Amino acid sequence: MISRELNNIFRDSVRYAKANKHEYLTLEHIFLTILKSSEGEEILKAVGGNIGTMRELVLDYIQNNNPIMETLEESEEHNPYETVALSNVMNEMISHINASGKSEATIGDLLASIYSQEDSYACMVLTHEGITRLDILEVISHTVVDGSDADDEEEYPNLAGFTVELVEVAKAGKIDPIIGRDDEIDRVMQTLCRRKKNNPLLVGEPG
Repeated sequence: MISRELNNIFRDSVRYAKANKHEYLTLEHIFLTILKSSEGEEILKAVGGNIGTMRELVLDYIQNNNPIMETLEESEEHNPYETVALSNVMNEMISHINASGKSEATIGDLLASIYSQEDSYACMVLTHEGITRLDILEVISHTVVDGSDADDEEEYPNLAGFTVELVEVAKAGKIDPIIGRDDEIDRVMQTLCRRKKNNPLLVGEPG
């Protein structure tokens, strides 16, 4: 499954190729649309990319390296053919998603998958900008973590109302210190650190 934003990227890329009577839908069509999107721009700016320069390079490449169907009438419907490079990137993206356990592919995942096609112009532009696959993966991994935290809060809205965050309470100094139980605390810590039989059981007088 792909995200709504990535689905829009494919839709707009096909529309662009059709409007310009391009015979093929290339990886560079997709890359150009990503460069024009807010999410794609945010990711690539985060890794130090010059969006304006990349747009110009990719647009110039598309205009000079895509066969145009001159005989196509305005009323004729034409679906551009997907290139091998684009198909390979899609397959790489799906494999990446399956391996990472994610439920859907995003624009960032597709950007990272472009590097599987080292000879593609899209990959060359990214490399020319000094952007590596690892750079992109680091950015999208942080985005996923931040988004997951927000999702958790929305998924469990009553959690704060019925539970106590003991770590925060302890940081605030609101938990009374334990006095005269150093040996017991050390023993519990040693037990918890064991690989096996790590369930502490304190035997003795109450208190």
